[in-house]
Amino acid sequence: PVLYSVPSDEYGFASHDWVTFSFLQDTLGAEFSSIDPEHAEETLTYAVEIFLDQHLYEIFGFGLLQKREKGMHFYKFSYELQDNLGMVLYGHNSKRIAIQINGTGCALARKGWEQRLYRFLSTFAQRPKLNRVDLAHDDFTGEHLSVDLANEWDSKSGFWCGGRQPNVHHFGNWKRPTGKGRSFCVGDRTSSKYLRIYERGKKEGDCLSLWTRAEVEFKSKDRYIPLDILLSPSQYFIGAYPCFEWLAKQLEKDFCTP
Repeated sequence: PVLYSVPSDEYGFASHDWVTFSFLQDTLGAEFSSIDPEHAEETLTYAVEIFLDQHLYEIFGFGLLQKREKGMHFYKFSYELQDNLGMVLYGHNSKRIAIQINGTGCALARKGWEQRLYRFLSTFAQRPKLNRVDLAHDDFTGEHLSVDLANEWDSKSGFWCGGRQPNVHHFGNWKRPTGKGRSFCVGDRTSSKYLRIYERGKKEGDCLSLWTRAEVEFKSKDRYIPLDILLSPSQYFIGAYPCFEWLAKQLEKDFCTP
């Protein structure tokens, strides 16, 4: 069995496949606002274990597992979430705490987590920010979405959003497919918007599967990601590229539900 996120908004077109958000460490208590992250491992770890763990349980239905030996992404310390569903990063010079919820975490989180996270960030967290949000659309039969169709969309400027034409990359054996799966990617992996359309079923090991997935990755590198994307993922996914508007209209015409 392969886990995947189910669309939660009224459009039912796209779902969250990764969410990274952050906020100031004094969100967990005013007493933590003046602590120097470089020299306060014990105090910050206490705040994460006692206060943040409770918030995570209330929002997602799972919490902390164990402290890691080191941090990452310029955060000095980190914690693993239960069942490898994400990570908590803290000890940054900006005095911010970041939480990563991976694709499996989004799929297994308690129903309604998007609304609860939105309320937490908009009403409780201090200086909240969405650092990264991945949105995904699945076509299990490959009838309306495929890597070959994506290649045709590119020829019709389906990924052009103004300015210059984006870079596209083809991964896998396109000339003589081997059943291991192909990918069609738009943009640069390090840019603030990146698209990957790939043969998900084949990637999971079924060489005959037609399951195709489109993933749009938004990062706050040079753009602002509004909190509303937590409540309306389908609208932001459809608005990412012109071709997804074409796809949405086609699905509406054919009365198909992803």
